[in-house]
Amino acid sequence: MGPSEPPDDALLVEIEAAAAAWAREAGQLLLGRFRTKLEVEYKSAHQHDPVTVADREAEHFLWERIGARFPDHGVLGEEGAEPSRDTPFLWVLDPLDGTTNFINGLPLWCVSVGVLWRNRPVAAAIFTPAGPAAAPATFHARLGGGAFMDGTRLRVPDEPEPTKARLSGLPGHYWQDMRFRTRKGEKLGETRTLGSIALELALISAGVLQYGVFWGPKVWDVAAGVLIVREAGGGLLTRPDKSPHWGRFEGFVPPPDAGGRLRPWKGSIIAGCPSVVRLIARDVAVRHHLLSAAGPLWQRFKDARNGGAPQQPRLL
Repeated sequence: MGPSEPPDDALLVEIEAAAAAWAREAGQLLLGRFRTKLEVEYKSAHQHDPVTVADREAEHFLWERIGARFPDHGVLGEEGAEPSRDTPFLWVLDPLDGTTNFINGLPLWCVSVGVLWRNRPVAAAIFTPAGPAAAPATFHARLGGGAFMDGTRLRVPDEPEPTKARLSGLPGHYWQDMRFRTRKGEKLGETRTLGSIALELALISAGVLQYGVFWGPKVWDVAAGVLIVREAGGGLLTRPDKSPHWGRFEGFVPPPDAGGRLRPWKGSIIAGCPSVVRLIARDVAVRHHLLSAAGPLWQRFKDARNGGAPQQPRLL
């Protein structure tokens, strides 16, 4: 395989099978930790982004398996794994997507394993203990090979528009960050927030969710799910960070100042029934916070009423 040639399908078959097997094994490790006492740490202030020993154990397990089988491939993991070399193949790991659900005993979490070739998804696997059949399930796909759930072929139905009879995935804070120009209430579908982006993408591929809007996910949240949705016939649109325009998703583009690294990747994604994805993309927009936008003007108005002197803040 030359530097610009696409990966050989036989190699992708091998990678897909390995990703599915390892995601399932990592899931079994996590099930052994599930509903046990875990010490929780937080990666950011205000107790956001929890992490436990279970997250780190699952990532280390995956990192070891990948290194032993594919030593020339790079690994990027949410919990710290970084590729040691510039390589066309990059495994992007979310060893436990839905950590908050996990530590609270809610079985809506998954192991997400996405494989990129020159930053384009080419193989993927997602394990969840709570699949559509109310049992553990492994979703998997490879470029051009279709999408499957434990061997059963998946196909996203193409429905004309969202309805209240169908489920849709929106962030719990969507009313703060986004606005819909014409669609309100039931015209968005019956909304759900599951606490795991990778799980929502897997459920879109199975037709459980009609569509999902993912506002500012991390690359490891979506690296596996976007391929599974696409190979199931779903629609995918992406909006790069700070861009108002939605376009067809082709791959992950590192930020200009990231030196080619994908960890700082930013963007938003709409996935689901192709017709619905196009409708939602035309309707959704960034919500500009009225008070913050009007703040400077309002402050100047108050200063003018105060004789031109800045008004001192008051404690209420």
